[in-house]
This record gives sequence, C-alpha cells and structure tokens, in this order.
Amino acid sequence: MAQTCCILGLSIFGYRTARLLHRMGATVLVVDREERIIQQISEDVTRAICADVRDRDVMGALHLTQCDVAVLGLRNHF
Repeated sequence: MAQTCCILGLSIFGYRTARLLHRMGATVLVVDREERIIQQISEDVTRAICADVRDRDVMGALHLTQCDVAVLGLRNHF
C-alpha cells in the first residue's frame, strides 16, 4: 500500500484509522485542533498538524488535493 491518506479530525475512529494505515505502509497526514492529541499520535504517523479543519483557509493551505484518500473523523462539529 503506497497511498497518501489524510485523516481530518482525530476522533477514536480517526485516531485508530491513522495508526493502522501508517502501520500498513501508507503515508499518513493527520489534522486536529487539539494539540494534546497531535502530540500523542505524532510518532505513529508521517505528519501531524495542529489546526482547525473547519477553517477553510487552513484547509486550503494544506494542499489536500494531493492525498489519495481522505477520512473525516470529526467528533462533534461536523
């Protein structure tokens, strides 16, 4: 598996999915607004960014169109 995956929001589902995809060999970018969660997962993924995925300007700056797969793992604010 040589895909680039983007996980937007690290709910329990998003967190576990990111770690699993990385273990399977994917390049994994995660984005969440909670710094504590970003610090926890940072060693288990390719890149971890602390940002609010609900902010259009932030999302535009991340150039997510280069990802093969995107997963929404938003907790409460979908």
